[in-house]
Amino acid sequence: GPGAKVIVRVPKNVDVVLRNSIL
Repeated sequence: GPGAKVIVRVPKNVDVVLRNSIL
């Protein structure tokens, strides 16, 4: 998700977690 793009140094898996958080 967009939040993950702000934090560059994180696994892509975190992007999914943040997405679920937003949704």
